[in-house]
Amino acid sequence: MSLLLTAIITLIIGFPIASIVEWCLHKYVLHQRISWYSRPYHAHAEVHHSVFGPDATYHLQPGQDKWIITMAWWSVFALVPLGTVPFALCALSIAWLVGWPEAWMIILTGALVIALYYGAYERLHYCMHAPKGRWFERTWLFRWLNGHHLLHHQHEGGANYCVVFPFADLTFGTWLKRATCAFAQVRGPFIRDVQPV
Repeated sequence: MSLLLTAIITLIIGFPIASIVEWCLHKYVLHQRISWYSRPYHAHAEVHHSVFGPDATYHLQPGQDKWIITMAWWSVFALVPLGTVPFALCALSIAWLVGWPEAWMIILTGALVIALYYGAYERLHYCMHAPKGRWFERTWLFRWLNGHHLLHHQHEGGANYCVVFPFADLTFGTWLKRATCAFAQVRGPFIRDVQPV
């Protein structure tokens, strides 16, 4: 198999894998306290979710620190290598079949997918909580993803863990299309109505 074809196949299957990585980290690291390393849980579940609710507080308020929206800047240095592990395991397990150059291409392309996915996560998540009318905030896709994330804040810790690509939410049964009960939802041009039908 050529290196280009290997990279293309890895890119195609990489985004569902990245969605699963996001789901696992969000559910098991950001919403469950790990005894030996509770900083991510504290920053996300205790701080981020206490500041940003599903109501008008979903959006950054004047005077609030915008850095409570994003992860710590150095997280990328841990998350990209960690997210690349599934690609590396796959590559190492089939290296005898496809060859070592292709195996390395799987690992490198997988790292690129995780890095791009992480960048998309941070940008989309920031824009969801701090909207400014950016061109992509007006798109159907952004409004849909924003509503998906709003439901995560409404049903904290139990639904819609994916911000970028909700493949894993659908796969693992945590996808919630609409709220289970009416709530004081934030309103605006960049978010869809997620109230029960």
